[in-house]
Amino acid sequence: MRLWLLAGLAFAGPAAAHHSNTSANDGDVPEPVSIELRYIADKPNVALVSGDAGKKDRAVTSDMPVRIASISKLVTALGVMRLADRDVLDLDADVGDYLGWSLRHPVFPDRPVTLRMLLSHTAGLSDAAGYYLPLDGELRQLVMQKDAWLADNAPGSGHFSYANIASPIIAAIMERATGQRFDKIMQSEVFAPLELKACFNWNGCSRVERENAIILLRPNGDLAKDGALTEGESECAFVPASDGQCDVSIYQLGKNGSSFSPQGGLRISAEELLVIGKLLVKDDQNFLTPALWQEMQTVQWSSAPNIVDSDSANDLYQWALGLEVQPGGWIGHAGDAYGLRAGLWANRETGEVRVNIVTMVAEGHQVGSCLHSCP
Repeated sequence: MRLWLLAGLAFAGPAAAHHSNTSANDGDVPEPVSIELRYIADKPNVALVSGDAGKKDRAVTSDMPVRIASISKLVTALGVMRLADRDVLDLDADVGDYLGWSLRHPVFPDRPVTLRMLLSHTAGLSDAAGYYLPLDGELRQLVMQKDAWLADNAPGSGHFSYANIASPIIAAIMERATGQRFDKIMQSEVFAPLELKACFNWNGCSRVERENAIILLRPNGDLAKDGALTEGESECAFVPASDGQCDVSIYQLGKNGSSFSPQGGLRISAEELLVIGKLLVKDDQNFLTPALWQEMQTVQWSSAPNIVDSDSANDLYQWALGLEVQPGGWIGHAGDAYGLRAGLWANRETGEVRVNIVTMVAEGHQVGSCLHSCP
């Protein structure tokens, strides 16, 4: 049953569309989650919520946290911009100045890499060497591999290459600049000011929040991520250390960057995503100064350089700092992992915010932006 919530009133609507490949005869498979939240200033909020939160007859609600995949990158970027606003970070400095070692493209060793490049995916990086590290792993060893770079993409040369590995590098930079662990930086810089219960890889979330999570399933009902916990049970939310340990105390500050999954490990509810979307629409000066808001939302790369200021191109693809820029005034980010498809989008022209989340989507399904529909 789908609940349509308009200005706080609920009434029964049509059943949600299915996004899974499960058999109609398998009555034990939960219904896929479908959440759509809409906000427009001075108009009633709209919420369409349906499905099971990973277990049959466990009805999903819009305040349940979920692993939101690459929308995590947008939120990580907010943390970077907060630090840049206080001159703790310089978007155009050589990131080696923060890391304590030289980060260089092996084919273009004379070109420094900057946070601006990392946030806009123009650093020439590739995920071919991987982007997950064990708790005791060192980022430097990973990015020294030839496969961590695209041979023809010089940093800052105008070539776009979406790379998850950029986010662990960003997290390590944040740690070196502040002397604090990434998850704690995000708590103090983003979650606490916005009064969010969110966290990365469950570190900083309460057990109640963890137990309330949306369980991510494959289309056939198999567990993909964040399965239910039994009483007294704990789990390792990280890639264990080389000796199998899962003690976060062995995490190496400023050397790892990966363990909290800054590229995709954010656990957050749809309602809290709406809060972030409103922040993007309003340019809240209590959060960032106008200059930094403008910096974050300025296009850094476009698939059509000659029409950066146009929304007329059907295939226009643009990136700002941690944000994709869509035609029609939309800024935001999509998410795709573990059967989840999601989108957080804000329109500065109309003041509208959209949050879309669906689960149990087949891996081969076209990702899309989850802006107008999802997936």
